[in-house]
Amino acid sequence: RKLEIDLVQLANTINLDAVMDVDDLEYVQKSVLNYGVVDLSNLTSEDIRVQRIPQQLARALINHEPRFVPESMDVKLREEFDDVNQKLMFEINAEMACKPVDIPLEFIAEIDVGSGKMKFSNIEGAG
Repeated sequence: RKLEIDLVQLANTINLDAVMDVDDLEYVQKSVLNYGVVDLSNLTSEDIRVQRIPQQLARALINHEPRFVPESMDVKLREEFDDVNQKLMFEINAEMACKPVDIPLEFIAEIDVGSGKMKFSNIEGAG
């Protein structure tokens, strides 16, 4: 439950990269200055930026959630843009670092494009 709360806070914070280009600032990209994800509140189904969201979401999760094993992070667009409900859904598979063995997780990230808010569901172990 704590992981879900932390992910919701991360996902519903707009990062510095949304207002300033930090591509050449490697340390800033990974620092708390860039905490959060890109601004998702003005996407449309035709927006080319939709194709970059899985990579951006994965990077935000890896950079700001130390419980995830970076090499295990896999984010995929679950289905095409839902024009009627203005939602995007992503399937996320990752491992949470634990001792003695890492825990595989799979969950869904749903973005309400109208509000720019993201919620997570089905956060549970995959195995």
